Amino acid sequence: MSVEDIERMLLEDGEELMAELFRNQYPPSLTREPNQVILTLRDSGSEAIVGIAFYRVGVTYGGTPNEFLTASAIGIHIRPQYQVSRKEIRRFVQGCLVTMKQLDLRHVHTRLTLNHFDVFAAMVSEGFHNTNAERSNAIRLSKRL
Repeated sequence: MSVEDIERMLLEDGEELMAELFRNQYPPSLTREPNQVILTLRDSGSEAIVGIAFYRVGVTYGGTPNEFLTASAIGIHIRPQYQVSRKEIRRFVQGCLVTMKQLDLRHVHTRLTLNHFDVFAAMVSEGFHNTNAERSNAIRLSKRL
């Protein structure tokens, strides 16, 4: 999938804020970089894309003995027109994490919306937490007026 396809899918699904975050995290100048991972969850019968996960791989402390890889700009989106069980959503999140372990990534950072609370719950159950970056808000919510 191209970044344009992903952005279009997010907009079609009413995820304007997530599409805006995606557009800012995947600018056209970076769309051909080999540091992007895109995973899809497909319906077993129709092969339709019912979920998508994406992230970028970056180097921390590059060129030093402490160099390691991290994942940033991760997004996990389940399309609202499909019925996906909580168990399947959790398996999809776990599958995304497995790919990160295969790449020997050490940290993953994300910003997300809460339009699909089951995705948020699956991420929390897999150990994602809010670092002290946003002490004033346990969960940052926003709404476009």
